[in-house]
Amino acid sequence: MNFPLLQEKTAAEGKIFGVDLSEAMLKRSEKRIVAAGWKNVELIHSSAADYAFPDVVEGIIATAVLVWFVLSGATSGMHRSVVSAFWAKAYGVRHLGAIRSLVSSVSVVGTAISPVLFGWMIDDGASMELIAAICVIWIALAIPATWFGLRYSAAK
Repeated sequence: MNFPLLQEKTAAEGKIFGVDLSEAMLKRSEKRIVAAGWKNVELIHSSAADYAFPDVVEGIIATAVLVWFVLSGATSGMHRSVVSAFWAKAYGVRHLGAIRSLVSSVSVVGTAISPVLFGWMIDDGASMELIAAICVIWIALAIPATWFGLRYSAAK
């Protein structure tokens, strides 16, 4: 995906490294490289966090990071609107200020605890993959809990 841009910016003697965890993505990239006739591209199956990059690197493009930023921003924007509407619908507007205050306090405590928890896991030797899996499990548990909470509040 980024190889044409990198080819434009790379000198003739320059080297391009494609590092990806996905074998399928590397196979797709290999087809594009062969079709374009590029000889200066090396594909590596590895996590970018684990890969030992050369001592001198002139540039890095991290596509997944850009996608994450866009999705994170969209999620944050939607979160503000949806959460405000949810509190008003679920509990009415009479005590909305107190409810939002409590939710904000719990969020601040959670925000303070998570760096300590994640730091402890990293210091204890947990891999990023394990930490990501724990986060996915947490989300998978939170979704049905939220659904049941919504059903309970709607039944009231």
